[in-house]
Amino acid sequence: MRLAAVLVAGLLASVGALVAVDDPVATALRWAVLPGREPVDEALSRALDLRRRAALAEVSQRVDAETSARIERAWTSLAELGRDLAAARLRGAAPGWMTARVESHVAALTRAHERLDAHLASSVRVADPRLAEVELASESLELEVRALDEVTGATAAPGSSAQEISVR
Repeated sequence: MRLAAVLVAGLLASVGALVAVDDPVATALRWAVLPGREPVDEALSRALDLRRRAALAEVSQRVDAETSARIERAWTSLAELGRDLAAARLRGAAPGWMTARVESHVAALTRAHERLDAHLASSVRVADPRLAEVELASESLELEVRALDEVTGATAAPGSSAQEISVR
């Protein structure tokens, strides 16, 4: 009987490690999405998938601290905008400017992560036939991160560049 109790207690204690828990940004995005309602919901769903993939790939650990902080500020800004959108929907229809801003924010984050993935893959010389089709300018990642700064209203620190990115 005691052996069975110990086994059950051990199983219950380990269940917490098996359940994946989203970070606060992904949670905010998930709660802002209303299934099948509007195109903005599709954009938020894409953003949620992108955020989860980026977390699994541990992208923030593979770039310099400044770039990581700028990208994280953009994600936090999108999460706040998603919460505002959800609150506006509870009061009635969300304003058009808000949905347009969410969609442009998601598009900017998507482009930035695509450039980041391509930059990291090319820096470690990953053999991928799709990369052969992509011509990666040396400043393309920095341009996308600057676009994120424009979307979120942040400004880049002087002297920052995409060349500071290093793969760990």
